Amino acid sequence: MIRISSRGNYRKTINYLKHIDSNVDISSVLDKYGKMGVERLSEATPVESGITRDSWGYDIVKNKQGYKINFYNTNQHLGYHIVVLLRYGHVTVDGRWINGNDFVEPVMQQLCEELQAEF
Repeated sequence: MIRISSRGNYRKTINYLKHIDSNVDISSVLDKYGKMGVERLSEATPVESGITRDSWGYDIVKNKQGYKINFYNTNQHLGYHIVVLLRYGHVTVDGRWINGNDFVEPVMQQLCEELQAEF
């Protein structure tokens, strides 16, 4: 399994989630955004066979720092995670370079902005 993370400064979102009103069920909010993320990542994934598109998932982790949504894609071929090859590029069997397509970062950025705007 491979986990996808996003870089950026989400201080406001993190601070909000740390001090969230106890009346808000944080698990249901994160579950909502987890489902949205999987749907959007699936829609953004380049499609040849559809296996990679259909292999997205997420889990919610609570630790002492707070909560985290992990998005992952389980599709592999010969031990290589297909999302990594699609995102960063790769060399084909015959030696040609295929440029990457970072379709993950824009989805993560938009999702984090929407989560932040909800609160």
